[in-house]
Amino acid sequence: MKKKILVILFACFCGVALALPALSLTKKESVLSTVHLYVLQTGVFNKLENAIEQQKQYENAIIYPDSGQYRVLVGASTKESELKKIEKILQEQDIHYYKKEIQVIETSDLINKYNLLLENTDDEATIKLLNRKILERMIEI
Repeated sequence: MKKKILVILFACFCGVALALPALSLTKKESVLSTVHLYVLQTGVFNKLENAIEQQKQYENAIIYPDSGQYRVLVGASTKESELKKIEKILQEQDIHYYKKEIQVIETSDLINKYNLLLENTDDEATIKLLNRKILERMIEI
């Protein structure tokens, strides 16, 4: 009887020991973190309709709801040095903007990963794409 109990306990222990690493790979808990962003804003509106009209004027603009207002954003980065790459593109297109600092709560590390890629490129098409991805992520969170 004791031998059977020991075998069962040993089997359970082995099962748990083998399952825990597999579970940690498949189940990733959300960790909330505050991300500091520099954003380029073309306008702020009380009415969503007005923000939508402004958004239509810019290729990659998003509408970011903030405390009852709607901000039209055309650029975002966690570092000012990388934001300068986006600013250069906007200035070449004669787009006027206001630089603002904001904080968002992020449940993953996507914004930081996109920004790391932005840091390592000077290709205009890639900069535009990464900028768009950062802006889209802001809407999702």
